[in-house]
Amino acid sequence: MAPEHMLQCLFPTQDTYRQITEELLELFIQKGTQVPGRSEIEVEAVVRTLEERGHNRNTIYKVLREYLVPFGIVDWKKFEGSIQLSKRFSNAIRRFSISWNNFVKRVEQGEQRDLSTEEF
Repeated sequence: MAPEHMLQCLFPTQDTYRQITEELLELFIQKGTQVPGRSEIEVEAVVRTLEERGHNRNTIYKVLREYLVPFGIVDWKKFEGSIQLSKRFSNAIRRFSISWNNFVKRVEQGEQRDLSTEEF
């Protein structure tokens, strides 16, 4: 799945959030091209760059804090003031995919279970 399609799933109606995330991913690509093997980016540098591109500072922090970190897309090292792409995100998506496929199979087979106690 292309990053654009993934972001469309994550932010179906929030165009600004999707655009901020796309530009953030571009910054990671640029940083990886400039300094191979280094995946951390200083948060303040990211915020300044995105502000220069016309985004609101509070919205940038909101996207980081409330979406990208909880979704596991980025890891925020607050003590160091840097972020990096999460290496665990692909594993989380894989586990979600397996759980979802198992759920769909149970529904198709007509199994009745109490979803409030079910662990996906």
